[in-house]
Amino acid sequence: MKFFRPVVLVPSLVSSFHWSSLSLVGPDARDFLHRLSTLDVKSLKVGEGAPGCFLTPQGKLRASFQLWRDAAESYFFEFDAGQNQDWKNQLLAFLDQYTFGEKMTVVDQSGDLECLWLFPSREEDARTTWIESGSKVYAQTDSEFGRPWLTLWGPKNLVLETLKEKFPAASELSIEEVDRWRIQQMRPRVGFELTEGASPLEVGLRKFIADQKGCYPGQEVIEKVLSIGSPARRLVRIEAEGSAPQKGDRVLGQDLKTELGTITSVALESGSSVPSRFQILALVKKTFAKVDESVRFSSSQETTGAIMQIAPYE
Repeated sequence: MKFFRPVVLVPSLVSSFHWSSLSLVGPDARDFLHRLSTLDVKSLKVGEGAPGCFLTPQGKLRASFQLWRDAAESYFFEFDAGQNQDWKNQLLAFLDQYTFGEKMTVVDQSGDLECLWLFPSREEDARTTWIESGSKVYAQTDSEFGRPWLTLWGPKNLVLETLKEKFPAASELSIEEVDRWRIQQMRPRVGFELTEGASPLEVGLRKFIADQKGCYPGQEVIEKVLSIGSPARRLVRIEAEGSAPQKGDRVLGQDLKTELGTITSVALESGSSVPSRFQILALVKKTFAKVDESVRFSSSQETTGAIMQIAPYE
């Protein structure tokens, strides 16, 4: 994947995030997706999109994605396929498991399409939805990286021509910078916060679940959590100083004995000096998910930090 500035393109980003796509096409696609996803698919108009999930009956993630309605009977999935394509395979398995004679077809053109991630600096560019001549641009939500961003899809040569024509001053961003944006915005990532068996409510994907849309696999569990309780774990953002903790390290209390949770992502703050400052995402037990809660870390016990933000689930 790629980024540019004043639009931004990063050549390694699409591949680093394992960005992929699928299409579901046919007269039964809308009802199928509305019945089985957490999305209110029936409300999507042509050209509109929204984030959503497929869940297990226990309310755990099987797939997460951005879904676009390209045409009356055509829907386009964008998603992180995972390092070994595991999440893409899960999505395909889900579609196959619940298909019983519906008139629709899964189309996988990911091998034929190039994708670029664009971060426009001009407001009018950020509102772009479609580009002519065969390339398609999807205007993503600002909350993903804290700023407007677009995904540009099309045949490789056409995508590069479109980029040169529409955004001639574009330049590259580093994946490290984009990942800092992600962590600052608490955007969960496949293989980090999004793991097999995770609950969408504990990793901050509440917006992926439409209210009052009817039944879907896992709905009873989700509604129960929303109505009478909270997830057992909560995704939090921590700011810390000292030597770098690592993904997978345990988050500890000040006594260095109480285990609060586990680090899922770490990024060095941009422009930080010694002692190093870090932005961290972690899944912690709900009892300890409190703003200003002081924390330490198992592999770098001299490093100190505090919880600054908690992902909402209401």
